[in-house]
Amino acid sequence: MPDSMSNHDYLNKGFDLLLDPLADYVCIRLKDVYGVSDWWRTGVYDRLFENQRMNLPREGTFMDLVNSLDVTASLRLIDVNWREAFKAQLVKSARTWVNELIELRNALAHRGRQDMTNDQTARGLETMALLLESFDDREEAEKIRKLMRVVRYGSEDGSVAAQSVEAADVHLTKKQRTLAETLPAEALPSWRDVVSPQADVTRGVYRKAEFAADLAQVAAGTAQSEYQDPVEFFGRTYVTAGMQGLLSQALSRVAGGSGEPVIQLKTAFGGGKTHSMLALYHLMKSGTVLGDTPRTREQLEPVFEAAGVFRVPKVHVACVVGTALNPAKSSRPQTMPGVTVNTLWGEIVCQLALSAGKPELYDLMREADKKHVSPGSEALRQVMDDCGSCLVLLDELVAYAKKLYGVDGLKAGSFDNFITFVQELTEAARASRSSLVVASIPESEREIGGEAGQLALEAIEHTFGRMESIWKPVTKDEGFEIVSRRLFLPVEDTDARDRVCEAFGALYRDNAGEFPVEAKEADYERRLAACYPVHPEVYDRLYEDWTTLPGFQRTRGVLRFMASVIHQLWLVGDRSPMILPGSLPLYDAVTRDEITRYLPDSWNAVVDAEVDGEGSEPLLLDQRETRYGQFQAGRRVARTVFLGSAPDVAAQNVRGLDRKQILLGCIQPGDNVPVFVDALVRLKGSSQYLYEDTQGVRYWFDTRPSLLKTVADRMGQVGDPEADDALRAQMQRQMKGVDPLGCVQVWPLRSADVPDEEQVRLVVLGVDHGVGATGFDGDAASCARDYLYNRGEAPRTNRNMLVFCACESRRRTDLRERAKRLIAWRGIEADSELLNLDRSQQREVAEGIKGSQADLQSAIREAWCHLLVPSSTVEGGGSDLEFDDVRINAVDGVVPGCLARLRSDESLVERWAPMLLSMELGRLLWDGRDEVGVSELWNMFCRYTYLPRLADRDVLLRCIEEGCAADSFWGVASGVEDGEYVNLTLGERRSVYTTDVLVRPDVASRVIAEREAEKVDDGPGDMPVEPGTVGPHGGEGGDAPSQGDGPTETLLSGFYLDMELDPVNGVMELDTVLAEIVDPLRLADGTRVRLHLSLSAENGAGFDGDTQRTVRENCNTLGYSGQFEE
Repeated sequence: MPDSMSNHDYLNKGFDLLLDPLADYVCIRLKDVYGVSDWWRTGVYDRLFENQRMNLPREGTFMDLVNSLDVTASLRLIDVNWREAFKAQLVKSARTWVNELIELRNALAHRGRQDMTNDQTARGLETMALLLESFDDREEAEKIRKLMRVVRYGSEDGSVAAQSVEAADVHLTKKQRTLAETLPAEALPSWRDVVSPQADVTRGVYRKAEFAADLAQVAAGTAQSEYQDPVEFFGRTYVTAGMQGLLSQALSRVAGGSGEPVIQLKTAFGGGKTHSMLALYHLMKSGTVLGDTPRTREQLEPVFEAAGVFRVPKVHVACVVGTALNPAKSSRPQTMPGVTVNTLWGEIVCQLALSAGKPELYDLMREADKKHVSPGSEALRQVMDDCGSCLVLLDELVAYAKKLYGVDGLKAGSFDNFITFVQELTEAARASRSSLVVASIPESEREIGGEAGQLALEAIEHTFGRMESIWKPVTKDEGFEIVSRRLFLPVEDTDARDRVCEAFGALYRDNAGEFPVEAKEADYERRLAACYPVHPEVYDRLYEDWTTLPGFQRTRGVLRFMASVIHQLWLVGDRSPMILPGSLPLYDAVTRDEITRYLPDSWNAVVDAEVDGEGSEPLLLDQRETRYGQFQAGRRVARTVFLGSAPDVAAQNVRGLDRKQILLGCIQPGDNVPVFVDALVRLKGSSQYLYEDTQGVRYWFDTRPSLLKTVADRMGQVGDPEADDALRAQMQRQMKGVDPLGCVQVWPLRSADVPDEEQVRLVVLGVDHGVGATGFDGDAASCARDYLYNRGEAPRTNRNMLVFCACESRRRTDLRERAKRLIAWRGIEADSELLNLDRSQQREVAEGIKGSQADLQSAIREAWCHLLVPSSTVEGGGSDLEFDDVRINAVDGVVPGCLARLRSDESLVERWAPMLLSMELGRLLWDGRDEVGVSELWNMFCRYTYLPRLADRDVLLRCIEEGCAADSFWGVASGVEDGEYVNLTLGERRSVYTTDVLVRPDVASRVIAEREAEKVDDGPGDMPVEPGTVGPHGGEGGDAPSQGDGPTETLLSGFYLDMELDPVNGVMELDTVLAEIVDPLRLADGTRVRLHLSLSAENGAGFDGDTQRTVRENCNTLGYSGQFEE
């Protein structure tokens, strides 16, 4: 692009590039929506204001109409047709971009002399590109992005320093875009807008071997520039406190100060030993160059101050890397003709002599080198002092020693001579004026390797241990600084970084109970800033967990993995404010392979299926439910758990991550914390390889299928009949009677199973007899009718005592699945010993049974929601039977739900007004009769579905008793004898029994009036009548009876009953006696009832000891006296 272009020119150029693809897309879309013949009028001409369509034709060919649109009109057409044409195709943000570009276009059209700012211009061009990308025109979008890069960085390729690769260069498939989709945190800048990765990381051109520092290559001048060039090396190196101490000690020593003459670097595998030696090498070899570079001068200034040195003296450096030397071969340096180097001491002295320009110094070693004998400490000291200040770097010393151990006749000499030389070299350095020996000693078994390595290590440590200064170059807390410096350029916008870190800190403080305690401290916010843009939890998991794995180096392993992560996130345009464990792109094969290479092969299947694969369970969860998908909660939780648990250390006492750590690793400001907690619970319930500890607070992945896999397998072996049996048993336990709906018949298999009794009974139909979307299934309707009309082969009498409850047919499959799951868990419990379950798995089984049972109970409550109430009309004589299908609320249980609905619909009457009974008597029951027995009346209510359904017999008796006081409802007689009503009353309160008779009120009134008249006619002179007999007019002799008295019975003062009870059904018989005989006696005024139970039992063979003991103990407990006899 010409340098003379203004920002207005760049924006106009951008709009020119935008116009053609935008107009094409808009017109094609409008034609699809409004039709070929009407799209221009309906979608364009009628939608724009008159001044907006001034230059538009009314008609024309499709291309003529498309070409008539300018960019402003095209943008407006998206806005005004948004709901009809574009809402379904474009992201919601596209409309915002459209309006932003309309405003920008207007600003350009009315610009003054002042040019647009770079930020305004870059933002406008970026918005154009985003709009084009929203309808998948990435080629044109990339042309506009190039304009944006020129404005922002001065080059179409972006910042020369960053050399970044834009996401637009990558063409992702739809599935790849779904997997790579990320969500920005509200109001926070993306990390990619604040800091840029190193150029090789963004481009993905780094070689994994580049993260392995090689001292031998640097010394030979063949290393990569980032290691070979001292300025570039220190530009990418974070000088830790330990490295600073090492460099200052070494600098002080070579400057003739008090620095240590021997330093041993001892760290775990990948701890940065070689990198520290490279820092020493470059400092001593290129101190002047480093001091002339502002950035490295600032970085190394504390080193010089600590050493008390202001410039690096001339230092001669000898580098020996044990893995690069072959003890079986000699070497002939080209710069020293006639010299053959055999041994380690010959190699060191040769390098020092060449560096000092004094090849003759090798003569002090010639014989010792030739004869493979250690030269002695004095000769070595003399070489050092004659050279001046020397630095001897011994890397991979144990590796070299292993090559010598147990082998004779090598050019390099014997193992014993090597150990002697190491001792002499350290003594020589100590005795020298300003020379220094630095050796790296491995700490991990992986580097030590076998018996030879262990013996060599012990010998070398013993030698160095006499005088060395042991220094551990990299601590865990400094590791992330090293990685950040190597992978990222310096932060470009420190204010934006601080804003992000403050937002995370506020999140942790405001939700202190959801995150680890340390996260709310100020120190953690400082860690966030120091680690930015990578969240500290990523580094903590890598350094604390993954470095425990064999082969995972503390520095190199982290570098390799994080380089792959950053490259992929940069490539797909990740918009997260920080890179959290939940952001790791494990869906990418390269990134996944970089971390799983340290794990058994079986982990790949786990990651694909349950962490971050194309069809993984977390992805499906996010896609199924919007509340998870809008935060990508499933995937972020699974990635976090994997990073903290994939190293499978079965011997760990504490495994995995607790919930607070998981939330720390996946939640960013603006997220809904409970959604992530729920996502974790959901994943635990559906994942086959996700485990939970015995306390239910820690989670981890494992390659062994969890018991959920075993459950799934066993569920497949359970048939529907077995599932129905379990479902039926659960329903029977769950559906207990509730007064007054005390009788519940659950899932009867045939009509004969349903008793025909004078009690209201709820019949719960089986799962196969459900109600469909359009009403009864045919089988359900016939089943309910069969149960109502029949009891086995006989017709049912008490039809009005039955109501039914049926399930929703659509829930049938789910109910059986839940029953099968419960069966599977119980089967695992029964086979726990056979399956060799550990304590954690046994707890999982117990929780599985408990959870499955609760799920099944809940499903039953939700499924059995149809209450079926039979009813008919008197006109149809009961043959026009219908079922009223009403829904119940079974939150408290199916039976309580049915009872509540029966009560609210008055389909079950628990208290009845006398007026209503009187109406029923007048409407249906008198039927030309003068009286009806209470017992007969009750039988009618039990039988006929066109009558109200009374809760029990007492409802009828109470209703009659309450109506006795009114003379308009009915009269009551104790019975009818010889055509006369016994003890007939009307309008008087009295107790009513099932043996009583209700008399039509007009008949009762007439009879009572006639009896009163007869009493008046019977004067005192009449012939007396014997008590207990009926007089000529129905009156009784003796005292004048009260109004309404008819024939009366002889008054008897005592009642006695002796009956034998059935030993099996005696309780039911006794209950009947109490209700029908005892209660009427007890309710009579002045009555005292006494019950006496006489029990006798005989056994010809005699009662055994256990039976006698049980009966005696129970009698004593209950307070009864009883005894056995011969």
